[in-house]
Amino acid sequence: MLTPEKIKQIQKRIKYGYPEGELKSELQKEGFTQEEINQLFKPKPYDMRSWYLTTSILFFIGGMYIVLTTGGFFVLLFSVGLFVTYLAEVKRVNKNN
Repeated sequence: MLTPEKIKQIQKRIKYGYPEGELKSELQKEGFTQEEINQLFKPKPYDMRSWYLTTSILFFIGGMYIVLTTGGFFVLLFSVGLFVTYLAEVKRVNKNN
């Protein structure tokens, strides 16, 4: 059974660059199950929603400037694409929660 102290110790070692493979081997030698070990090494979920929204707003503002000065609208299309990606991420996160 993994105690909170042991979990903190393992996370600290990972944070400071201790190789995961060696750490997993040590935990197996100490008698921890593979399920407990996998629980410690779960990948962190990513969240890019704020980046997508901020970037789409910036590209929209820049795109409006370009439309007004040169008439090109490619940057606006890219902005819309980023905003659609943002909406898809919001939907995915809400579905997972």
